[in-house]
Amino acid sequence: MDFLRFIVFDILGVTPLLVGFIALIGLLIQRKPIEKVLSGTFKTIVGFLVFAGGAGLAVTSLGNFQTLFSDGFGLKGVMPLAEALTGLAQTKFAMCVSLIMVIGFGWNLFFARVTPFKYIFLTGQHNLYLSALLTVTLKALGYSDMTTIIVGSVLLGLAACLYPAIAQPWMRKITGNDEIA
Repeated sequence: MDFLRFIVFDILGVTPLLVGFIALIGLLIQRKPIEKVLSGTFKTIVGFLVFAGGAGLAVTSLGNFQTLFSDGFGLKGVMPLAEALTGLAQTKFAMCVSLIMVIGFGWNLFFARVTPFKYIFLTGQHNLYLSALLTVTLKALGYSDMTTIIVGSVLLGLAACLYPAIAQPWMRKITGNDEIA
């Protein structure tokens, strides 16, 4: 039991390692050569660390700017930026954000299979942002981690099927075909 707890919380609870593990599984399923598997996994982990570091810097910089702007003009408010939300969510709720993103992708595959909406959402940064948004919203409503992960991942999977379906008619008018949703 202690070993399982170690794997779940100490290894998979570290967001870059979880995302790297997902990349590892994907590359192995694709039967990529070992050097591609290792480099792809490593690049994913490093990329996620760079993204998290950049998000942290953006949050800090924007926080300082917000204070300066508020004091200078006597205004109160917040800066609603996706990067700030994502950075804060990854810092405070890293495991929930990661698991919602991964399980939500699985739900997206499921919904694309069993509904008329045959769309697979492959834009990683949108999935990450929506995972962060769902996590912060559900946690603010007082839900437990487990409930947040279950509800958030189902909602993410549904959104990933429905958003392209909603955009498709207008994309068809713009592009003249159904190649892009």
